[in-house]
Amino acid sequence: MESGDRVLDIGCGIGRMAIPLMDVLTGGSYEGFDTSKTMIRWCDRNLSSRRPDFRFTYAPIYNRKYNPFGTIDARDYKFPYPDDEFDFAFATSVFTHLGIEDSTRYLSELSRVLKPGGTALVTCFLLGGSGRPSRTDGLPFNFRYEFGPLRSTDADEPEAAVAFPEDLLLELVESTGLEVDRPISYGRWPEIDRGPDVQDSIVIRKPVGA
Repeated sequence: MESGDRVLDIGCGIGRMAIPLMDVLTGGSYEGFDTSKTMIRWCDRNLSSRRPDFRFTYAPIYNRKYNPFGTIDARDYKFPYPDDEFDFAFATSVFTHLGIEDSTRYLSELSRVLKPGGTALVTCFLLGGSGRPSRTDGLPFNFRYEFGPLRSTDADEPEAAVAFPEDLLLELVESTGLEVDRPISYGRWPEIDRGPDVQDSIVIRKPVGA
């Protein structure tokens, strides 16, 4: 990320990424959206008031666990930004709460709003592949329930914590015209003593010329 980049924060929350970026984006700008009106109001009062080029938008997206009063399905949501707008994007702990159709939509929208050559950092829980367990019995996060082709820790509220088969997520990324940088950075969620960097992290790029 460069100091003059235009940055998107998908699921910005209460500014966990925006606050440190205020010292980084000295010549750039920031857009964040979230499904929590309370968090967006806090960011407006405390962050946009200091940096008007840091803007926050409420997204009325329905989520059974986190926004049951939302009016738009995530699978139908269009990010409120033009095509080819951002140099860099974050989606930290977002795909951990989305179903397969919602995730496909978010990746498609990410592909649309990133500039050619743009980059995104996405965190998630991955299963299988070369670096992750296929079964989670006895682990701190036990993805024991089916959630379509995904897995969840909670049968009643599957969006509470969602895991992707690694191969499936990579296929989804590529199907939307994006590419995954390898190697993947695996987090510590399977460990009993987890410490920092709990989730798996993948770096996604929009190819130049796309």
